[in-house]
Amino acid sequence: SNAMVGDRERCLAAGMSGYVSKPIGRQDLFGALKKWLPRDKQNSITPQKTADSADTDKGAHPSVDLANLAKLKDVMGKQFPQLITTFDTSIRQLISEMNDAMLLDNMERIARAAHSMQGSCHIGTPALLHMAIEIEKLAKQEEKTDIAILLASVKDEFAKTMKELEKAV
Repeated sequence: SNAMVGDRERCLAAGMSGYVSKPIGRQDLFGALKKWLPRDKQNSITPQKTADSADTDKGAHPSVDLANLAKLKDVMGKQFPQLITTFDTSIRQLISEMNDAMLLDNMERIARAAHSMQGSCHIGTPALLHMAIEIEKLAKQEEKTDIAILLASVKDEFAKTMKELEKAV
């Protein structure tokens, strides 16, 4: 799970009835939804296998999930360009924070920034999402050399992703 330690417990203690951590898998989501549906409706929802629900550990990830982005654009309408601007600003800030934390040898700060980056990447940027997941994992293992190499790749992937996102606007 990519949830921060204690997130589930804090949410349940605050009164939530359930918890599903990001990245949200289709099976997890449908399992949680079925739990709260009346028994006669529980079989009415089933996850459908799609290209974007494939195992996240297999193969290369595209910079942009165009199908997801198209759905988001339809839903957001005129506010879609603002989403892309916010994404750009957020990811730039998080990459900068991870680089600063590398200079300070602060693995906890890198892990937090990488975790935050994952949330932003759920707009439909799978390559950056999976890089952020890997950076968080490496930071928790204190694999500094691997993080430095991956951070350089993140900068390149971010530039490529932004070019594709700007075309979508």
